Amino acid sequence: MTLKPLPIILFAAVVFSLHAHAQNHVTGSITGKLLDSVTKEGLKGATLVLKDGKDSVQWKYNLSKEGGGFRITAIPPGAHTLFISFQGHESKTLSFSVSAVAPAVSLGNILLPVLPNTLDAVTVTATAGVRVKKDTLQFSPSMFHAKPNADLGEVIGKMPGMEVDKNGNVTAQGEKVQRVLVNGKRFFGNDPTMAIKNLPPDVIARIEVFDDWSDQSKFTGIDDGKRVKTINIITKRSVNQGEFGKVVAGGGASQEKGLYHESVSLHHFNDNQMLSVIGEANNDNGLTTTLSGGANYGDQWGKTTKAYGSYQYGNTKTTSWSKSNTENLIPGDSSLFSLNQQSGENTGTNHNLSFNTESKFDPYNSLTARTSLGWQNSGAVSQSYTGTTKGLVTPLNSSTSSSNNNTSAFTGTMDLLYGHRFDRKGRSISLGISGGLGSGNGKGVKQYFNQYHNGSLPDSDVTVNQYSNAPSTNKNLSATLSYLEPLSKRSALELNYNYSFNNAESGHYTYDYDSAAHSYSKADSLLTNHFVNEFSSHRLGLTYRYNSQQINFNTGIGIQQGSTASQNLSKATRLDQQYTNLYPTVNFTYNFPSSAHIDFNYDGRTSQPSLDALQPLTDNSDPLHVKIGNPALKQQFTHSFRLLYNFFDKQSFRNLFVTINASILNNNIVSKTNTNLSTGVDTTTWANLDGSYNISAGINYGLRLKHPSSNLNFTTGFSDNHTVGFINSELNAASNYTISETVKWTTNLREHLDVNFSTTPTYNLATYSAEPAQDNHYFSELITADATYFTRNGWMLGSDINYTSYSGRAAGYNTSTMVWNGYLAKLLFPSKRGEVRFSVHDLLNQSSSLSRSVTPTMIQDSESRVLTRYFMLSFTYHIRHFTGTAPVNPKDKDNAGS
Repeated sequence: MTLKPLPIILFAAVVFSLHAHAQNHVTGSITGKLLDSVTKEGLKGATLVLKDGKDSVQWKYNLSKEGGGFRITAIPPGAHTLFISFQGHESKTLSFSVSAVAPAVSLGNILLPVLPNTLDAVTVTATAGVRVKKDTLQFSPSMFHAKPNADLGEVIGKMPGMEVDKNGNVTAQGEKVQRVLVNGKRFFGNDPTMAIKNLPPDVIARIEVFDDWSDQSKFTGIDDGKRVKTINIITKRSVNQGEFGKVVAGGGASQEKGLYHESVSLHHFNDNQMLSVIGEANNDNGLTTTLSGGANYGDQWGKTTKAYGSYQYGNTKTTSWSKSNTENLIPGDSSLFSLNQQSGENTGTNHNLSFNTESKFDPYNSLTARTSLGWQNSGAVSQSYTGTTKGLVTPLNSSTSSSNNNTSAFTGTMDLLYGHRFDRKGRSISLGISGGLGSGNGKGVKQYFNQYHNGSLPDSDVTVNQYSNAPSTNKNLSATLSYLEPLSKRSALELNYNYSFNNAESGHYTYDYDSAAHSYSKADSLLTNHFVNEFSSHRLGLTYRYNSQQINFNTGIGIQQGSTASQNLSKATRLDQQYTNLYPTVNFTYNFPSSAHIDFNYDGRTSQPSLDALQPLTDNSDPLHVKIGNPALKQQFTHSFRLLYNFFDKQSFRNLFVTINASILNNNIVSKTNTNLSTGVDTTTWANLDGSYNISAGINYGLRLKHPSSNLNFTTGFSDNHTVGFINSELNAASNYTISETVKWTTNLREHLDVNFSTTPTYNLATYSAEPAQDNHYFSELITADATYFTRNGWMLGSDINYTSYSGRAAGYNTSTMVWNGYLAKLLFPSKRGEVRFSVHDLLNQSSSLSRSVTPTMIQDSESRVLTRYFMLSFTYHIRHFTGTAPVNPKDKDNAGS
């Protein structure tokens, strides 16, 4: 049955009918004077933000004048709140009322106490919630109101240009956030979801979004192109001494099994010292059983060194089922269609350890050291069936297979940066060294039975029973020496040299089953290979930098001499290649006076072929899709362009974020597939081709609505993935265009109601130069809506709906589903830190997982198993114990800092 989005329309109508506000045209004014509490001098340029006292709508934004005086006019009648902040002083909040009887209010002299000089203290001023500060976007979580005890991800999702998925992954201005810091320190290594899942929003003063540079770039001020989209979470000053966290215990059941979810998250802060412990055990998605835990540590060692590190453990067991329908495009002939069904069980255990120190020994010398270690072990047992037809009816082959594999791996990395600054301001020298070691081994048994058809009848068959062993090692080293010489107060010249080395070694040993010996003892020479690939390079670069209050510009050029040596030790062959490449870079930043920022980046980089693509081995682990490496592959060169524009108007809360990314690939490493039209077997190798490019753009426009207090955002997305490849040795240029528009409305109410609504229609168009008749287009629509009603005595009633529809896909994949979830909860204890919740997932029992993949050679529609209807009963307790200045509560907005 096809569902229509009528419930969503009714849902939205009910929500909008909940608020009606009368208008009163009488206005008033307030006046006052801001003074330093010690010197009694007037404070010019202090920030004043006037808000409606009932629902926190921002009415006015202003600055104090000469002598500290201020006057704000055109204020509607009613209760209001004035937030006052000034650099180096404590912020202050004042409440007042305007009426027809007393429209003019005088606040008199207002004294702002001076903040104490605290190491690394940062004062966060009360603003409209968003601030553009050069290349950094700053958000105040307290200005984005959600339901009681909301997760941090729910609050971030209300911020302009920010998206958070159900797993805690964050997208900022269309780019995936890859790193999350807490008070400037890495939190649980490089896992960006850990802070989002484990830190509550009420302990956070502000959130910063920016492109983090490499350690060496931050030291020299020269952008080397190694940018990472980063969030920095700044906690409130009042949590600097104490403990906070959350404990969850829950149980429930689906139609198939019992479910449970237990977790704990504890955080201890003592000034600069930070210690976090987390643990989780659950099977609440019905498909994966998880046991995980970890600890994070941060501290100040003496006066010179910051130290922080983490350990994480994870153990998972996943039961999977999937099916796919694949159309393989054949120029001048009928397409081949493959139907695949697969089931299996995957297990995995991993340990990850990281540690960092940042030392500043004196004003001249510094040392940063970062290390990481990782151990992984995984197992996979699977069964699959694949049937291939020419056109839709003529059978070509079928394959039934099973496998049992185990993989173990170890990785270790180290990054060191030593920096020295000379007496002359701006002159410096630095040496960065990074290296890594890795080893692994994959072992497994593969059994399959293939049957080939001639016409409609079986013609021949093949039975295989093999054991394989695939050890591998990897070693890499890179060293960069940089010297910076100031040319003037605002300009400098950098000379840098880099040496890089990588050695990758891989073996693949295959043995057929000997039925007489009852063992895997017959070596298969065609599927056995020992391969080594080495790459080394020397690069010399020169960069010019100009920096002022508004402009930051640098441009440079580097020349690299590189060489690769590929050795097939099994066949005693060797291939040597030499390269000379230019490395251009351009980075330009302009900071507008009116809270706007534009950033343009360009760089050119090489990338090496993967070991799998190089190794001259016939890989028949999937007997219908055979792969053969190409040791003659050349390195790929990528030209990358990026344009970023941020604008925010504090008075109107209107904001505009634009992100454009583009890349042009020379010697692009592409797959080259030939299909045997008699058997349907694909044989794939790799080749270098020019002509591929990618472009994507995201535009987010947002504004704040006054009645009801809410934020409205429009996000337009466009992408073109253009790839030049082969279809049966014939050149084919494939373009996959995507156009989407997201409309998101989120409320910003303090009491009773929290509502979020979004809709995203997406149109996709795929074109093929070699086979225009195969051009296709398809459409999808995603509508999400959630609402929570909460009372003063702690009751909460919540519901969310996710409606998804598809059209233009293969038969059986054009579906419409509505996943409806709901819960009833009661906050417990006077502090409301406890919560009992009864929740039901997928009330209509319609959950599904569908996806489409488009490449130059095929179109694939896939479906995987997901958990359908289940219920959970859970208890949550939020821990708050602070011994510092004041306890944290949702209204603690002025006691901010880190």
